[in-house]
Amino acid sequence: MNDTERDYLHKDLPSLLNMLESKNNATGRRTIMHRIIIVGRLNKNFEDKKKIGEHYEIMFRNQQQQQNNQKNPNFFYEKATGIIIIYPSLFVHVIESSSETIKDILKDMRKMMDDPEGMVTDARILNMAHEVHIRMFPVYTFKLMNLSLEHDSSEPSESLETLVNDMVIKLLRMGKYLNDQSKGQLKKEIIENLHEHHPEFFPNQNHANYLVKNQELMSPNEYLSFYEKPLNIIIDSDLTWPAPSRMFPFN
Repeated sequence: MNDTERDYLHKDLPSLLNMLESKNNATGRRTIMHRIIIVGRLNKNFEDKKKIGEHYEIMFRNQQQQQNNQKNPNFFYEKATGIIIIYPSLFVHVIESSSETIKDILKDMRKMMDDPEGMVTDARILNMAHEVHIRMFPVYTFKLMNLSLEHDSSEPSESLETLVNDMVIKLLRMGKYLNDQSKGQLKKEIIENLHEHHPEFFPNQNHANYLVKNQELMSPNEYLSFYEKPLNIIIDSDLTWPAPSRMFPFN
């Protein structure tokens, strides 16, 4: 088969971009959506825990208003949905949105961590899911939990992978349940009474505490460094002399 015949056979086949755009159009989205799950530690001097939930609610509301007021809206913008579960000393955060919004969240979290009086002192990324086609959470909300940490220094017997997978599965099941219950509008009572009716959805605090301290998991600063630092690769030909005469195979 020559090149002309091959081009003729493939001319009507959709590209990967065409397939992604078709999936986005089917779900009413304009761009690729991502989901990130973060576990973190709250500042000990930070007393009013619900402020961190309100902080992100206001952030996402302002983003939506700015988007609505623009004459030329950002094509890559996606509204944020998810939940932040706020314990007395820890939090677990799930965000579903575009990559730009997620980067804004991580930058905001890094800013808090750099501030001695910030609400967050440490954080780790448990999971980053790319090209998510279905939102698991109907809206963005927060849930306050008044359960104290039982054993601050205890280490679980399960492996790191098992702990992360278990926490991710619980949170996704929570999102599906909330989505099924919302029916267009999520009632506040559902969130307030969620722990009483479905405690199996909530991550174990001891496990969350262990994961925050685990250096194998990536921090927000480490994740952002992939976007903010140039990629410098030294290849063998840069370290030898004389310079190769045939730089490309088609020369």
